[in-house]
Amino acid sequence: MDTGQVRNQKCTMKQQEDSQKRRGKARLLLVDSHVVVRQGLTLLINREPDLTICGGVSATPAALEAVGQFSPDLVMTDITLKSGNGLEMIKIIAAQYPRLPVLVLTQHDEALYAEIALRAGAMGYIMKDEPIEKVIAAIRQLLSGKIYLSETVSVQMIRQQIRGPRRFANSPEDLLSDRELQVFQMLGQWKRVREIAENLNLSAKTIEYYRGKIKEKLQLKNAGELTRIATECALSRESAKLSENDAAAANQRNMVRPEMTVIGNHSTLIQKAALTTTEGNQSRGAASK
Repeated sequence: MDTGQVRNQKCTMKQQEDSQKRRGKARLLLVDSHVVVRQGLTLLINREPDLTICGGVSATPAALEAVGQFSPDLVMTDITLKSGNGLEMIKIIAAQYPRLPVLVLTQHDEALYAEIALRAGAMGYIMKDEPIEKVIAAIRQLLSGKIYLSETVSVQMIRQQIRGPRRFANSPEDLLSDRELQVFQMLGQWKRVREIAENLNLSAKTIEYYRGKIKEKLQLKNAGELTRIATECALSRESAKLSENDAAAANQRNMVRPEMTVIGNHSTLIQKAALTTTEGNQSRGAASK
């Protein structure tokens, strides 16, 4: 056997050893519009002994294809993507891969969007301004079958559950004109102003005018609150359809995760999130003693 053959054999053995090591690691799929974010997270996460990045994409269609191709143990995604939006993708993953946890890593304010993401099917929500140590902790928590939320959001969701969902004197359908309702529903699908304008054959300036009228009629403070309420209404409509058409059959087939049987029924989800946070605080307190 010559030197070249020996070298090739050693390389092959090394690749096999590396492959065997990787098999013991949890595989993560990254979905983010920014290449630099994916590259940075890949470098940091691949340093962990129990985690590895199996792929990275920037848009919803590519992400759904990658899930089927790579069979990841967890998907980590933003909710603003190049093509499609993260919430729609999360709903599809929750329906097609009910045992695959999704962690949202985003710059969007958790106070406004964390509950919406969980209702769509995510199992955790963390802000991009958190240190990598917290991101790693969130990943491991989801991989262990738990929900990850910050303590602030957990408390907020418990309070919201106690108060109950926001109720209008009249429903948006009663308060808004037909055109305003169209815009409102598209905002709930996370369509951008330009997309809405193209779909309705109107100018972006006209869509902005309708957004202002919707906020005024629904007595909303800002664009963020408008997006949140529109998204909640969209999810509620989908939840009602699921309850009527698919929930019973899906439960019987065990196609939906137990803690998220019906998207709109998030009482159990919130209780589990609060319990997870409480247990985490108790563990930290015990450790400090």
